[in-house]
Amino acid sequence: MLTLKKEHFDILNYDFPAISKNDTLTHLFILHDQSQKIEEFTIVGKKNNQFAGDLNENLLDYIIDPTKNCMIIIKSIKNNYYLEYKDDTISRNYLLNIHPESLQLDFMGNIQLLSSDSSYQVWITQNQEIEFIDVLPLKEYNLKIKPNLAKRADLLFSEEKTYQNQEYHIKLSDKSNLDSIIYKVIDKVAAKVAEKEYNEIIQLYNQSVPKEINLIELGIWDGNMNQLTETAQIIAKISWHKRLSKPINCSSFGMLDYICVLNLFDSVITKIDYSGNLIDTIPIDIKGLKNIQTTYDYFYDKIFIIATTIEKERIVYLIDEKTGALKKVGNLNGNVFPSKVKIAGNYIYFIRRNEAGYNKLYRKGFKG
Repeated sequence: MLTLKKEHFDILNYDFPAISKNDTLTHLFILHDQSQKIEEFTIVGKKNNQFAGDLNENLLDYIIDPTKNCMIIIKSIKNNYYLEYKDDTISRNYLLNIHPESLQLDFMGNIQLLSSDSSYQVWITQNQEIEFIDVLPLKEYNLKIKPNLAKRADLLFSEEKTYQNQEYHIKLSDKSNLDSIIYKVIDKVAAKVAEKEYNEIIQLYNQSVPKEINLIELGIWDGNMNQLTETAQIIAKISWHKRLSKPINCSSFGMLDYICVLNLFDSVITKIDYSGNLIDTIPIDIKGLKNIQTTYDYFYDKIFIIATTIEKERIVYLIDEKTGALKKVGNLNGNVFPSKVKIAGNYIYFIRRNEAGYNKLYRKGFKG
């Protein structure tokens, strides 16, 4: 008798038939696995629930419109790009003949679809259809639309970073196009250091490049430092200058009743009414976020901070602009490259890569 044993398979016994010494025996042995039938079950209670993105779709960006209870999504399927309208009952795809890059809300609450060279205003009709009603060159959009915070009556509020990105100010323009600075913060030390490095780069470039081909001398340089990479020394200095001129950590948001300035440089929130007058300034409780990498954003009157700790935890906080307190509402730990984080209702939305390598939209709830 021959006995065959293998882990996780049933034991097989085989009795040899009577044969002579000159006979050849061929036999196929089939092992049966030790399977056990169990009752069907369902896994519930997943921390992150996939909210959008079919099997072979790769999501690039999205905008939630709580006023219309819908969502606009940029996605790619194979080599084609689509804009999707999605609500609780409808999903419509619109084939795009452009290469889309992102979606933004402008200061008037309009949805803007941005490509590498243009901006397209997206309009949602009463029949839940998508239309493009205005197109601008991207340079014009970045110059005339993106910096604006809000418009009330004949007053336009806009933000700007100058002086090597180390001075931040809010500008108020009236109907006569008269401008006034109503808020300003500056990191003087960082500005001087970055300015010194900048001047040294310009000097080295002028010494290295003849006047007849010198972009600065010819008056055709647009300020892009990457156009001045003539020598290894200049390249090294440009790389260092980019770090020195990292924008001051300050930004503003046009809320419903006032402009809210989130000044993480001075750790304060400043509120300005829509006449340009100061309402108040309160400290932000960010002691626990000192020396920690943070990003922040604003979406429909909710300001939130995403803090990445030394242990690579990604914690999401809501900011109470009335008290300056931070409320922890969740974390994004365990997600591969989470991005495009937004808070709407009592949900944290974000895009992350799934196991198959596709970007999908997920959301997780939190208690309000």
